[in-house]
Amino acid sequence: MRGLKSAALACLAVAGLSLPAQAQIKAVGVWTVDLGPACGIKQNWRGDNKNTIAWGINYVSHGKGLLLWFADSDTTFTPKEDLKLVLAVDKKWKQTVDAFAFDKNTAATLFETSGASIDALMNGKNLDMTMQGKPENYSGTFSLDDTRDAITKLEACKATAD
Repeated sequence: MRGLKSAALACLAVAGLSLPAQAQIKAVGVWTVDLGPACGIKQNWRGDNKNTIAWGINYVSHGKGLLLWFADSDTTFTPKEDLKLVLAVDKKWKQTVDAFAFDKNTAATLFETSGASIDALMNGKNLDMTMQGKPENYSGTFSLDDTRDAITKLEACKATAD
């Protein structure tokens, strides 16, 4: 897990909230797909308070793991803070996971590339995310529209993902 966490930190540094100029960017429905070094998908928009909100999924460690991350310019974490997230997809799958703060606005967690969690993300309609011990505005519901198609596009960069 330590190796995956190091890979995740590197991936978040590459992915960030802006897209690198050299990345191979494609749009798949509501997702922006980055086939470059970040090898991931993300959605971003402006919130009600003019805050920037984003979330994404990136392959890490040459496709051995998936990084799920959430960013909001209205949140404040201590970098590397340990967090607990409760994730639920369409009330059919629910799991409490260990997570960490990448920076003051981004929380992330790691998954294996197979299993019930990935099946839920690829086949669900909505992802509900709650952060235990944090105010309600640190939580949210995220659309999973087109997630299966977007993740499938990542096969092109999965083997070379950092």
